[in-house]
Amino acid sequence: MCRINSMSRETFYRALLHSVFEDKKLKDSNFTLRGYAKFLKLQAPTLSNILNGKRTIPLKDALRIADILQLKTTEREKFLASAIESKPTSLPTTKRDVFKDSRYLSEMRFREVLADDEHFVVIALLYSDFEPKTIEGISRKLKFSTSKTETILSRLLKLSLVSYKDGIFRNTNKSYHTSDGVSSELIREGHRQVSRTAMQKLTNLKVDQRDFTSVKICGNMACLIEVRKEIRKFQRRIYYLMKKRGQCTEVFELAIQFFPYTDAELKNAK
Repeated sequence: MCRINSMSRETFYRALLHSVFEDKKLKDSNFTLRGYAKFLKLQAPTLSNILNGKRTIPLKDALRIADILQLKTTEREKFLASAIESKPTSLPTTKRDVFKDSRYLSEMRFREVLADDEHFVVIALLYSDFEPKTIEGISRKLKFSTSKTETILSRLLKLSLVSYKDGIFRNTNKSYHTSDGVSSELIREGHRQVSRTAMQKLTNLKVDQRDFTSVKICGNMACLIEVRKEIRKFQRRIYYLMKKRGQCTEVFELAIQFFPYTDAELKNAK
């Protein structure tokens, strides 16, 4: 369809749009930028800025344009990848294939996800029976701005944790875990976000919509490994329990904190 030579992935989408425009002008000498913008469902000034490299293309527009142009699978993937990777980021990227070998997530890319718990909320929602799984639908359901939803989905697409087809986002069901190099501070920040969200829900939700329970117990640090195993078993039981009745259209947070109040156990553990 398009005559595009070797180029960086960051410029592929712009080159493809230029190529399509040139093809259409060859077929119709009266075809204008305004007509092209109307065909792509964009404002003419917006398309002009995109073609001239003055602005990047929003994910929402890139997804729609890929559908309009009926791009083949490989071309579509390159088009969307270049649109995503053209967006500026404050974090360095890595050349390592994210899911190579044992599907370890490299620290540089995973920190964007791990440092923001809302990425996992979106992943959980895509596992649910909720519809429609579109940018607009996800934004409404989670009360996110469209811009925030696009940013989150861009990162998840880049990591191949979600896929997109015919206007709908889906989970790819790819398993992953962190490498030993992932900073424990990133993990702590994820826990802090969960705690802050819990404080908000404690205030905003009715009692019959939540459950906050805590208990003080005596014990020994030597039992901690066994306690962790029991907590994981409990999490799995709750997971399957929540799927028993009807469609699963909501996302819940099950957060369990287990830590010593006293100093003696900490000293003994060193």
